[in-house]
Amino acid sequence: MISKKDKKKINKPKETDIEEPLIFNEIMDEADVLELNLFTDINEAFFNEANRVVQVLMEAKRNFEASRIKRYTDIIFNLHRLYVDEVIDNDFLRPRIVSSENKLRLALELTLTSEEAVQKLKEALGDAWKESDSSALREQLVQEKLQEVLIKCDGLGDINSGLTDDAAEFGHLAKYKNIILRERDRLAGEVIDLEKRLATNRYYSENLEYIIRNNEDAMSKMASRAKFAEGERLNVESKLRALMKTMEEQKDAHETILIHWKKMF
Repeated sequence: MISKKDKKKINKPKETDIEEPLIFNEIMDEADVLELNLFTDINEAFFNEANRVVQVLMEAKRNFEASRIKRYTDIIFNLHRLYVDEVIDNDFLRPRIVSSENKLRLALELTLTSEEAVQKLKEALGDAWKESDSSALREQLVQEKLQEVLIKCDGLGDINSGLTDDAAEFGHLAKYKNIILRERDRLAGEVIDLEKRLATNRYYSENLEYIIRNNEDAMSKMASRAKFAEGERLNVESKLRALMKTMEEQKDAHETILIHWKKMF
């Protein structure tokens, strides 16, 4: 039979088995985890509050919970630091992406405009060469006609040479000597005018060829710049995608740890 003294010993709880009440006064207003701004809300005040939670747990001799919370706090701190760096890098790269896209768009527009201008210049040059060929042909025909007329006019001097047949032929032409000479002068003037026009066409043709060469060089340079800008844009976009992926992963890790932390309390 158990004595009264032994009953008291059995019923009396040990002091070490009694869990001290946990008293924690909230200082910060708790917001929903999904509504937290991971850039601004996870700040110095947030980590001070977390450290205060750890301190309260340690004072309550809840060492296991305190060590886990401390570990999660350190993880969140490191993740947040990386997240902030990624956001800053993202903000720095975004204007460069926009600038690269604008440069590429401008280069493509200039290339298209230059191609149209070169095409028009080539057409104008082709027309100029056609006109030059036509002028050269007309010049040749006029020269032949002029030579023919001059030969006939020179033959007028043989009227009194005693050659009856030639005198008869050129005697008829003598009546139209003034008309022939005027025609000769007119044709000579036309030849001079055609020569001037041909020289002008050649001058413009040379200028057009020079302009075309310059435009082709400019187009080649713009194509190189456009290719470089495209490569830079793709490189920046690749970096941005990598940053966005890292940010999303860090955000998910933040939310997972915060939810786990909140469940513990």
